[in-house]
Amino acid sequence: MKSRIALLALTTLFVGLAPLAQAQDANRMQEMRQRLGLSDAQVEQLTALFDADGPKMKGLREDASLSDTQKREQLKGLSDARREKIAAILTPEQRAKAAEEIKRRGGGPDSPQAEGLRRLQAIKEKLGLSDAQVEKLKPILTEEGPKMKALREDSSTSPEEKREAAKHSMERIAAELTPEQLEKFKAEVQARKK
Repeated sequence: MKSRIALLALTTLFVGLAPLAQAQDANRMQEMRQRLGLSDAQVEQLTALFDADGPKMKGLREDASLSDTQKREQLKGLSDARREKIAAILTPEQRAKAAEEIKRRGGGPDSPQAEGLRRLQAIKEKLGLSDAQVEKLKPILTEEGPKMKALREDSSTSPEEKREAAKHSMERIAAELTPEQLEKFKAEVQARKK
């Protein structure tokens, strides 16, 4: 069980590298090299893995013929396979360090931060966000996401309070979008309500 949790944590740690692509990959890989003590060979193997999997994951996210559920299932399959490959590259000590780092940060594949980053990646692709917009939206989504989830699960909060909180969250996001992106965003929100 602990090894499964550690593998999930590893995937979350490394999956964050792929969507941010070329510009930030070198910096992130350097950080990982230092934190985990990666060898040159491990860096090469991990970079090759991310380079191979990145386009597959992007293709799945952009495949209009798949439902969101189908996309999630197929992405989960790719992530699970990647997790196993990463585990094979790292030493047991490195896996333990990575799991501890993720735990310390409050991360993991089911963490609010991970969910926020997944949502941000989906929004980036659907709305055509710039890198600058992504950087502005990242703290908003990682802050607002857990709040909204807690509100949805809180039966003591009135529907009016929930609507007001959702409105505030949407206003923060909308402030960072162009008019065209805002229209797409509103359409996406409406489609989810159906």
